[in-house]
Amino acid sequence: YKGTHHIVPMIAASQFTILAGASLGPEAPLVAICAATAGFISRSVFKQTNRNVVRKHTFMGMSGALAAFFGVPLGGSLFALEVASRFGVEYFEHLIESIFAGEVCVAVFRTLAGIPLEQIWRIAPTTFEQTEPYMIL
Repeated sequence: YKGTHHIVPMIAASQFTILAGASLGPEAPLVAICAATAGFISRSVFKQTNRNVVRKHTFMGMSGALAAFFGVPLGGSLFALEVASRFGVEYFEHLIESIFAGEVCVAVFRTLAGIPLEQIWRIAPTTFEQTEPYMIL
C-alpha cells in the first residue's frame, strides 16, 4: 500500500519535470499516483482491512494506469506486477484481476478518447509475387 500523502507532490513534481524537458517519462509517477489512489479507495470507500485485498486493489490501479498508458492491457498488467516483484512474478494470485482492470481501463480510455478498439499496426499481406528474390533469403 502506498500512502496518499505524496499524491499531490508527485503530480506537481511530475508535471514540472515533464514541462522542463526531463528525459524521464511519466510512467513512474503515474503508477505511484494510481497505486496510492486505488489503495485509498479500497480502504476508504470499500472499507477493506485485509492486507491482501488492499494489495490486490493497489495492483489493479497500477495495472489500469499502465495498460491505458501503453495501450496494451496484458503488457501493462504484467509490467505492473513485475514492478513490485523482486524475484519474478511474485503476486501471480492477483494476475487475473490485474488483467481485467487493464482491459477495462483500455476500453474506457479508448472509448473516451475516440480511438477505435482495434489492432495498433496494420500489416498488409505480402505474396511471393510482390517480393524480390533477395528478400526471401
